Amino acid sequence: MILHVILNLNLFPQHLGPTFLQVYKNIVDRRIAAKARGDKVVADSLKITINGSFGKLGSKYSILYSPDLLIQVTVTGQLSLLMLIERLEIAGIHVVSANTDGIVIKCRKADRELMDSIVAQWEKDTQFQTEESRYLALYSRDVNNYIAIKQKQDKVTKEWLNEPDGTKCKGAYANPWANKKNMAERLHKNPTNTICVEA
Repeated sequence: MILHVILNLNLFPQHLGPTFLQVYKNIVDRRIAAKARGDKVVADSLKITINGSFGKLGSKYSILYSPDLLIQVTVTGQLSLLMLIERLEIAGIHVVSANTDGIVIKCRKADRELMDSIVAQWEKDTQFQTEESRYLALYSRDVNNYIAIKQKQDKVTKEWLNEPDGTKCKGAYANPWANKKNMAERLHKNPTNTICVEA
């Protein structure tokens, strides 16, 4: 959401000028390409760079410091998401949770087409693009601490299958130390009490 607000509205720190947008767009394009080809290491690294750049808008020690831009991006993103949430709720489609850059929707199969049309209209109205992840189950303490059972998607047909495709654990339920494939994830969390997370 953050990157869409910045790029769609051509927002940049005034002291850096429009060159900031060229560099930022290049980073975003590289991330999208890496994600499309399945290069998780590069895609995740560039995601940190993109999100970190946004965070630096609020740091007076950063060359990117631009508190007015930080507030403009945050409020625009939040109000845009609230508009989508309102449209879904009015249509009877329940929004389970929301944070600054995404929402979790519980939608009946019978309402799937309606939900897709609401999201498509919102994308058209805001010029923002959504990404979809589907869960078979969600066990949530709050918006930042949950375990989700991901739904499998056929890589060729892109059809969603009614079978699990691993779990996504966030916050208190995440244990990056258990992931042997991505050792860099270990840098995100203190290994204290990982046995409790696993239990």
